[in-house]
Amino acid sequence: MEYNSTREKLKFPEYGRHVQNLVDFLRTIEDPQEKQAYAERIVDLMYLVDYQERNNFDNRAKLWKHLYMIAEYDLEGIIPIVGEIPTPENTVEKLYEVEYPQRNPRFRHYGNNVMALIEKAKAMEDPEKKKAFINVIGSYMKMAYKNWNREHYVNDEVIKTDLVTISGGEIQAEDSVVLDFLTYQNRGPHQNHNKDQHQHRKRKRPKDSSRGRSNRSRKRY
Repeated sequence: MEYNSTREKLKFPEYGRHVQNLVDFLRTIEDPQEKQAYAERIVDLMYLVDYQERNNFDNRAKLWKHLYMIAEYDLEGIIPIVGEIPTPENTVEKLYEVEYPQRNPRFRHYGNNVMALIEKAKAMEDPEKKKAFINVIGSYMKMAYKNWNREHYVNDEVIKTDLVTISGGEIQAEDSVVLDFLTYQNRGPHQNHNKDQHQHRKRKRPKDSSRGRSNRSRKRY
């Protein structure tokens, strides 16, 4: 029994091993006309297999490129119906290095939005607006920290210290500010009532004596 692990590695797994076997047979055909017709039929089969790209305008040209790549460009005498003759120079795509944002993993729980806000606060010139904006950032950081770790209590001093560390010591929240106003604003209106309002809502209505007498005077049948 032959296993796939012992077979030749597929160059394009999405087309399957049958297409690769057909391409290998195509390379052995000597008659130019028969070879051209056989190649066109293979491309038609690849078109049916690659159903996700059927609406793509350049799909046929892409399939011819894949055909040449599977055959390792050993298809002398075959002319693609669409596009130029594929070569290693015009088919191999260049790989570009993807730049990922470099963030300190220690403060990843705050999110990239906090980092962007801190950079914006550094560039602010109005001292009053900058001070208010920094306090908002600190409150947002505390709310993000609570969402990240609901079981761990965090006080304002931890948030203020992290704010100074992340900003490189360029900005800091006021010592007297309480970083809870964003948390309270995000609660529902029923959660912002004070204890007196909460106790007032729990008060029971006084019993109606007349209703009590009428209930006692009812006869049971």
